[in-house]
Amino acid sequence: MQTYSIAAQDVAQVVGTIPTDWNLKAKMQFLGYASVADAVAERFHCTRGLLDRLNPGANMAILKDGDVLNVPAIEKPKNIRGSRLQIHLGQKVIRLLDAEGKVAALFHCSIARDEAKRPSGSARVVGVTSNPAYSFDPAMWPEVHNVTQKLLIPPGPRNPVGVCWIALSLSGYGIHGTPAPEMIGKTGSHGCFRLTNWDATRLGGMVEAGMSVEFVK
Repeated sequence: MQTYSIAAQDVAQVVGTIPTDWNLKAKMQFLGYASVADAVAERFHCTRGLLDRLNPGANMAILKDGDVLNVPAIEKPKNIRGSRLQIHLGQKVIRLLDAEGKVAALFHCSIARDEAKRPSGSARVVGVTSNPAYSFDPAMWPEVHNVTQKLLIPPGPRNPVGVCWIALSLSGYGIHGTPAPEMIGKTGSHGCFRLTNWDATRLGGMVEAGMSVEFVK
């Protein structure tokens, strides 16, 4: 554990409650955090629930610049470069393998709810984009009934694909961050592979265009 003094940059990323309506999301300039506590939790790779339990005496609703909280001690990540990726659908994990086939890194992910949308065989990494905007296509979201045209959803940590998009050679598929880190490890996506924002950012720095991706059932 360690203590952390809330910084101005944490406060600057707060935009308040994010609307659920996609038309309203598209009108925003930035999809940031609903609260300072949410920003701090993500900075230190934990859920809001854990942050609350670590700070029972703090009023998490009115945190401000300079307030001090107990947080997990996060180690600076090592500089790791991989040779290929394996996405294990049954285990819901992504493994980065080195040139000798040894596991260099492992990340828990979420996969498609619909088994028919879970890919098989292999693909390759096409590229990595930080802080991406998201193209909302209503044809891909049949549960949404009030959107009649494609929308461009602004970037930010609460963007549907989070703060990092790793494009795959399969059309419409990628590995990306999430606006809801507590949901990682479940079968809830529309087809892509979700990671926490911090894991998506780390993996994005470990891969490069052309890297092979194997889907393991």
